[in-house]
Amino acid sequence: MIRLTLAPALLLSCVDGVTAPERDFRIEDPSFLADSVLEGPPGGTPGLLIQLRAVDVDGVPVSDARVRWATLNAGASVRPGSAFTDDGGFLSGRWILGRQAAERQRLIITVTGRGGLTRSFSLEATARPVTVASFTVDSIATKLGVRANARVTARDFFGNRFSPDSVSFRSGDSSLFTVDSLGVIDPRRRGAGVLLVTVGAAPDTVPVTVFQVVRAIDAEIDTLRFSAIGVKQSFAVRLIDDQGLALADSAPSLSTSDTAVASVVPGPDFTFMSRGNGTTRLVFSVGGVTSGVWVVVTQVVASVEVSGDAATLDALGDTTQLTAGARDSAGAPMAASIVWRSSDSTTASVSAGGLVTARRNGLALAIATAANGVADTVAIV
Repeated sequence: MIRLTLAPALLLSCVDGVTAPERDFRIEDPSFLADSVLEGPPGGTPGLLIQLRAVDVDGVPVSDARVRWATLNAGASVRPGSAFTDDGGFLSGRWILGRQAAERQRLIITVTGRGGLTRSFSLEATARPVTVASFTVDSIATKLGVRANARVTARDFFGNRFSPDSVSFRSGDSSLFTVDSLGVIDPRRRGAGVLLVTVGAAPDTVPVTVFQVVRAIDAEIDTLRFSAIGVKQSFAVRLIDDQGLALADSAPSLSTSDTAVASVVPGPDFTFMSRGNGTTRLVFSVGGVTSGVWVVVTQVVASVEVSGDAATLDALGDTTQLTAGARDSAGAPMAASIVWRSSDSTTASVSAGGLVTARRNGLALAIATAANGVADTVAIV
């Protein structure tokens, strides 16, 4: 981009004692600098090479024209810069950019002919830091299942911040997370570790934390049922995070409303023992997340035992009282409704309460049956 500042079109110059108008001229940009993206280090050498040419309207070089270089940024300069155009009309210099990379860098070149005619040319450039004086890396905290980027910020000797080019990354524990050449971190499990970062030849370590946020507590059952007292049962409980992943090394806290019905068996798993008939609720919690499982203990008759091996009656009309008890599958005694009957009521009868009465000589069986059909017998002689 060429910017020309026009002065009066005709100025007078003296040639061999004869006064004549000075020919108009322009500043050419043979390297197309104005149309290029100019970049260089802030305050750095050797600077950007600037080469322009002054020619008149017929393309004839304008020599011995005064050149002035004006930089508009702190710390910027042109060195060495032509003070006058040469015989070919050329002027050149090295543009040292200003120290602050955030500023737009500007250079204005003013060429004044021998007759006082002046033309101007301006350039813009970007100061891009490249020299690393120091660098920092933000500590990284990311959820399991969510990738994160390591952000490296370098500073040059003028305090400009920038992203350095020569950076390498390495995981301090690849079982916790991996990292690629671009600094993209891929978490593998929950925990804390370090990222090793090298910029140029300077190393540093950065804390990395992989965490999970519990969204739900997942129990594999909603009701735990016991049919006997003193029996142990286990079931799995998982914590699920907001990414749908299980928390492999964590467990929720547990409370129960009635330990007389069921109690927790100490151990690494969730194991419970039935204590008595009834219903209670197990409540699992972590943070503000809760979940519950009902526990129902209802003894079921597994065996009926009639007292004695045999009932002997010596005469017709003699009686004897039988008793029977029920136990669950764990052998714990339990209350149960027992129905009595005789296998041959003409030989011996059995009342609802288990009273046996001899009716005639012979052999019969007294049968005690629980409501679920479990029974026991004793011989009546």
